Amino acid sequence: MLKLLDRAMQAQFDRDKPVEAWRRVVLPGQTVGVKVNTLGGRGIASNLQLVEAICERLQEAGIKASDIVVLDGDSEEMEHGGFLVAMGGDRVQCYGTDRTGYEQELVEQGSVGSQLSKILTRRCNVLINVPVLKDYDGAGITCV
Repeated sequence: MLKLLDRAMQAQFDRDKPVEAWRRVVLPGQTVGVKVNTLGGRGIASNLQLVEAICERLQEAGIKASDIVVLDGDSEEMEHGGFLVAMGGDRVQCYGTDRTGYEQELVEQGSVGSQLSKILTRRCNVLINVPVLKDYDGAGITCV
């Protein structure tokens, strides 16, 4: 998984080394949110090995493990999706918005409104989305 991720990042940012590519996305001192989708449970969730590879490369690019937050809406769903919920300490953080809450203000885009996770609005400088391709009645497919 790591080799595939490296090739993709190097190609995207036209860099010879993976860490050089990641430094085009993040800077030391930033807090990075890695948004996963675990609603469908294990097998349909964001790929755990890919998320681990992203976290490894982020650390090599200078992001402290404790400044990486793997997040989704619900901690229990994250555990069902194979993610180990962890808060605090010097390790990569992994928890759902159920632990922090949502902003009260509704953010609207066209006719759709949503409340944003406080993890995103109050903690993260950078967001990396690790989506799952799935069907959706309203749009046919989604990739969130």
